[in-house]
Amino acid sequence: MKGAHIGFPMLEKIYAVNLRKTLKAEKDEESKEVVLGYRECTILAFLLYLIGGTIFTNKSMQ
Repeated sequence: MKGAHIGFPMLEKIYAVNLRKTLKAEKDEESKEVVLGYRECTILAFLLYLIGGTIFTNKSMQ
């Protein structure tokens, strides 16, 4: 497989890690830019996971 690719387990891990970082940054009252950065990464990972799961569903079981 050529080009950049990432698996669903890794996307799920990235999402979980960034979500924890976001919640911790909010709790520790970090700067607004830091919180927004973590939040943005969390949302992007979730959307990639969601869209990838929608596009690449296993339709062979029909």
